[in-house]
Amino acid sequence: ELTHALQDQHYNLDAMTDINNFTSDELMGRMALIEGDATAVMLDYSRKFMGQKSIASDPGVEGVMLQNLIGAAITGAGQNVPPALMSMLIFPYTSGLRFVHGFLKEDGYLALNRIYEAPPASTSQILHPELYGKGGGRPPLIGDDRFEVPADWPGAEIVYRDTLGEFVVSVLLNEFNKDGVTNAKIASGWRNDRVIVWKRKDAGAVEVAWRIEWKSGGSLEKFLESY
Repeated sequence: ELTHALQDQHYNLDAMTDINNFTSDELMGRMALIEGDATAVMLDYSRKFMGQKSIASDPGVEGVMLQNLIGAAITGAGQNVPPALMSMLIFPYTSGLRFVHGFLKEDGYLALNRIYEAPPASTSQILHPELYGKGGGRPPLIGDDRFEVPADWPGAEIVYRDTLGEFVVSVLLNEFNKDGVTNAKIASGWRNDRVIVWKRKDAGAVEVAWRIEWKSGGSLEKFLESY
């Protein structure tokens, strides 16, 4: 929590995680940086008192990630949380730690300072750190004109728009197929997406459409087959 206070002092976390300015995919990517950084500091602080080296000296952090997953699964609170929601709650700490760890190995915490100046633009960049900084940036938002208003809903208005991202696609597939590795590979074919919610003016009913763009026709076929 002290790390979060310092993050806020230097980078204004409220502005960095403003739900009115960023999509869910962007926000989850930014939270992964924030929580991954804080988790790394916590681990390094504990290691210091045990005479151990920084996690930057470790080849990977998969063991720590697994401990977090197991801990969440066996706690009383975690037992009552739906798996999909638990995955999204744990993501910033596990995948976020893995993301920051790669940069800590390169240039220590100074590398993270630079990332705060240009935060991750998607969960895809968190899952594939090699994509960060390669100019991909934020995927262009899919326009409303790519969606058709339900024909029997004249005058319906759009009440919600969002981009959910690669990680949410994998979470969705996990609901139907428990092979998480395969699901992650399929989701890696994600390129962009957009959710639109319409609401009828004469009733409380809503209509939802989710458009996903894929890197290739093969990526689309694999998703449809699994889904």
